[in-house]
Amino acid sequence: MLPLATTHALLVSLCAAADLSASPLTLPVWPATAPGETTTNPGRDEFDADAKITRTNDVTQPTLHIYRPAGRGSRPAVMVCPGGGYSILASDLEGSEIAEWLNTLGYVAAVLHYRVPSRREGAFQDAQRALSLLRSHAAEYCIDPKQLGVLGFSAGGHLSARLSTQYEHRAYAPIDSADKASCRPDFTVLVYPAYLANADGAPPAEVAPHKGMPPFFLVQTEDDGVLCAPAYSRA
Repeated sequence: MLPLATTHALLVSLCAAADLSASPLTLPVWPATAPGETTTNPGRDEFDADAKITRTNDVTQPTLHIYRPAGRGSRPAVMVCPGGGYSILASDLEGSEIAEWLNTLGYVAAVLHYRVPSRREGAFQDAQRALSLLRSHAAEYCIDPKQLGVLGFSAGGHLSARLSTQYEHRAYAPIDSADKASCRPDFTVLVYPAYLANADGAPPAEVAPHKGMPPFFLVQTEDDGVLCAPAYSRA
């Protein structure tokens, strides 16, 4: 994993003079240990041959994996938040595969490996920090900073909804100039999102809709065992 300063310089050069398509770049979300953590583990991948998916476990050092489409110049971008019940990350099925698809549409995609397991507050800090990091270094990452959205699956959908409703206050003490950039997504896509409705159908306080939030697109099948998109849409 390259230091941030080195990676920024490399990306500026790529955006200015070269085709964007290349191997994904992996960047640390935090310049040192993440808030409240004592270890720096980027995670451990386990491939499930039966399900044909990769699960990423034990993340204490969150990372962004940036996938760039073919072509030159700035592009709209999407930060992708994989699901996994806040226990693991479905890092290919709901991460790298989605990023590669977004590239075919001309989007820069950044897959966020947020902290797991059982680190919801840490994951929220990671999401706020990661979106600000992408926006503050938009020129280096070939991103249009006014067309930067978020796409989340399952638990990643809950995280994306939280990011899209709780953007006015930081969940951590700002640490550098990147945190001066807004962490509000310009648009939000939630795919079979989880945890968006209480037993009475009302949204939990941490994802309560309000005026000023970005436009949302929600999709979920009616036979989903955790069906909450309709109630959230009504709210």
